[in-house]
Amino acid sequence: MRQYLVCNIILLFISILPHNGYCVEQSPEQFVSEFYQWYFNADPGTTPAERNDAIYNYVAKQTVDDIRSIKIGNSDIYKDTYYFTKVGSYTADWKSVKTIIHPAMAIGNKLYVINVTFDTGLKKNDVIVSLTKENGKFYIKSVMDVFPDILE
Repeated sequence: MRQYLVCNIILLFISILPHNGYCVEQSPEQFVSEFYQWYFNADPGTTPAERNDAIYNYVAKQTVDDIRSIKIGNSDIYKDTYYFTKVGSYTADWKSVKTIIHPAMAIGNKLYVINVTFDTGLKKNDVIVSLTKENGKFYIKSVMDVFPDILE
């Protein structure tokens, strides 16, 4: 009887502890939001986040390797635009840009596409992020530019 009471007290105690959310499966939208929070904070403008190996936590290895190969020589200057935002320069203060993650669309059970809007207050820029799910974890496979007139 005493063991039964102790077990019930322990179960009650565990059930009232705050949960940290790790038991809940992460949604594609949450993953993309987490990525862009990391990306904008990891990239102060002098050393691109694409050079940070923590990017492999979010982006498929082949995609990172491809992005790194489009750089001009050993320079930190990209040929055209920054891959994950599709803008040509870092004139915006990215920490103040409002990142809007739109609902994901599933294609099968391992591929997702998500429209992401970056709103500076003066201008909006949209990208389409494609994700795959491998071994229960999301990875960004590609980011595509969206011309403004397509979504307006």
